[in-house]
Amino acid sequence: YYTDENQTNNITRLFGNGVPALGNSMWGQMFDSETEDNGCYYADVSWAGFYYLFGIFSTCALLILLIKAMMKKKKANKRYLTYWFAFMILYGIAAGPFVYFYQIFNLMIGLYLVYTPDEDSNSNIKLQ
Repeated sequence: YYTDENQTNNITRLFGNGVPALGNSMWGQMFDSETEDNGCYYADVSWAGFYYLFGIFSTCALLILLIKAMMKKKKANKRYLTYWFAFMILYGIAAGPFVYFYQIFNLMIGLYLVYTPDEDSNSNIKLQ
């Protein structure tokens, strides 16, 4: 439904429809009444919901970012992040971790832990 039927035109397939202001705008009220009638919520189909809201460019960019974070070489004490990102990608199929606003914090913490330089590397500038 969100990948094909509910798309308004071909441009929204590329760039997305945006997040509706439920109850505050005309489109938000229309979207809210349609989802109530259908019983199909974009959070229930996470990747398809993310595609509907933000388009194919953002969906591919997010997937590439998660795969790169999962494949990045890590030390032994950070190896759990590989499994966590694999979990997030698969969890995105079953639930809505990418469309809930409060899940962004969890994703950003994971990305921070992956891409933070190690303490023993020479990339940190020491003040004298």
